[in-house]
Amino acid sequence: MLLIKELVKNPALALNPASVKKEFSGAPAMLLVLPTKALQMDMQRAMTQHGLDVVVVNADEVLKRQKEGGDLWKECIERHDVILISPEELVSRNFARLLETKAFYSRVCRFGVDESHLIITWGKSFRTTFQQLGFMRARLPSKDSKFVPLITTSATIREGDAKKEICKVLGLEDGQYHMIRRSNMRYDIQIIFLEMTSGLGSLTFPELAWVLDSDHKTVIFAKTISLGFRIASYLWALGLAKQTTDLPNRIRLMSSLNWPSYNEATLGFLNNNSNATITISTDILSVGWDSPDTTDAIIFGEPPDIDEFMQKIGRVGRNRELVKDPRAIIYYSKTSKSNASKMVHQPMSHSATATPPQAGDTSTVLDISMAKLLEASCYPAEIDAQYNNPAFDEPCTCPKCTASTPATKPLVCDCSGCLDILSAAFDFLRVRPPKAVKPSRRRARAGEGIGKEMRELAEDELGQVQMNLYRQGGHGFLPPQAIFPSHMLTKIIDNIYDICRDSDNLSSILHQLSWFEASSIERQTECQDALLEKCKSLIERFAEIRKRKKQGGTEDVNNSEEEKESEDESMNETSIQPIATLLKQNDEEIIVAAPQKLVIRIPSRKVAH
Repeated sequence: MLLIKELVKNPALALNPASVKKEFSGAPAMLLVLPTKALQMDMQRAMTQHGLDVVVVNADEVLKRQKEGGDLWKECIERHDVILISPEELVSRNFARLLETKAFYSRVCRFGVDESHLIITWGKSFRTTFQQLGFMRARLPSKDSKFVPLITTSATIREGDAKKEICKVLGLEDGQYHMIRRSNMRYDIQIIFLEMTSGLGSLTFPELAWVLDSDHKTVIFAKTISLGFRIASYLWALGLAKQTTDLPNRIRLMSSLNWPSYNEATLGFLNNNSNATITISTDILSVGWDSPDTTDAIIFGEPPDIDEFMQKIGRVGRNRELVKDPRAIIYYSKTSKSNASKMVHQPMSHSATATPPQAGDTSTVLDISMAKLLEASCYPAEIDAQYNNPAFDEPCTCPKCTASTPATKPLVCDCSGCLDILSAAFDFLRVRPPKAVKPSRRRARAGEGIGKEMRELAEDELGQVQMNLYRQGGHGFLPPQAIFPSHMLTKIIDNIYDICRDSDNLSSILHQLSWFEASSIERQTECQDALLEKCKSLIERFAEIRKRKKQGGTEDVNNSEEEKESEDESMNETSIQPIATLLKQNDEEIIVAAPQKLVIRIPSRKVAH
């Protein structure tokens, strides 16, 4: 577009100056289809830096402009050099009306499709509009009975059926297009394959504990928003246990459910923050997005095919001056490894390619390309073979590649297939989360023991305060439990009498929370006053419970551990496993049917008959 703009401005630069006016209008425009919002924002930033007038057209931006009193579609009639548009907006009625406008129709001079490999992946599942891109091309202006020139790019188009289908959808016929194929293998990225120890449905992910201690900027790709949220919650809780500072900025979750402003802020952290951060993302960051200093890409759960794998690991080490040791780590399931082995070694019982998932189906279908990669002994070698990568690429002379020459194939491969995974080179992966240690409780003062009924009441009442503070906002994607963790509420309950005697005890507890520490003085005072008032109210209700039990002449069988110590000394504990158990003691028979593990306390003295 920079060249076209310059030719329009100065036709004498062209070999045939007369053709410039015939080919381009006075304000030429290019349509560029981009699949994700993250890529659209990233591309807008990069193109704007080169002097182009760029606009993003997606559902969020259209609505945003409406709220500002504007009309994004009308702007495009005569303004903007490049229109970055989503596939959904490209096939919308609003875009159809825009094409009916003569002024805009005459401006369109080029049509671009980035990440065109998604036509045969996303286009066959949850974003079927990708399959309509060829039809849209036919609706654009034509010159001398020829379509508007099409430029399509992707780093992951395999020879064979994949390439044929993409060309078919876009209307590209053999001999009628020019293809430039360069190697897509990034030899500077260390590729590591590991079997996950938890699972995609887990709530804890100990194999990822090392990430919190890493000084690398890391992106973790999760298959679903739910999985991403659970990984983020686990790392957040682990960070609290380790007293990691600045957690709201250290751990970020990026998905389509977040507010656009939050995702934009997360992209800012990825692109402009040199500190170590952990971003958990869905496929919203899997294509096209370029972060200059992201070092590690972690894929939790095997991708359906090698194309998706290559796109995700390609996000790291984009600036070779800033990142010297980029890594790509994939955690695959035991089941996928078994299935891959059957697909590769028993080909007669499996089709050459996996059946594409139907629309609305979120399950993963393992493609033979990914199965071969899982079974490979050397991962870079298998990638080169599948993409038919040239052994040698002609050096690129662009300023970026000239300033930082791409890495060449090393003499010794450092992937986990070629090196021993138990070697010292992979020690960083063996960090385990700390074991939880139950804090010892001091003996309560007389009349200040907290029984089970009191504790349940306090948890309920303080939980309401927790929700009220959470609803006041400012906590991003985090759940109430992350803002006020359960162990902090337990600490308040355990120290409730000390807190009411001296409010500084509450202040010292609250200042352990990073969001509280970062809040304004007014916000801190409001939070502390609300909790202190609730604590005083609870003590009054504790007194009422203690009085009621005393008047009723019954002991509180759920007294606190402090109040039961003398009783515990004369009791023996017997653990009962979840089966029907027959106990015989002193000629007595006790039948126990236990659905869960129980602890039965049996008096050490004999029972009188």
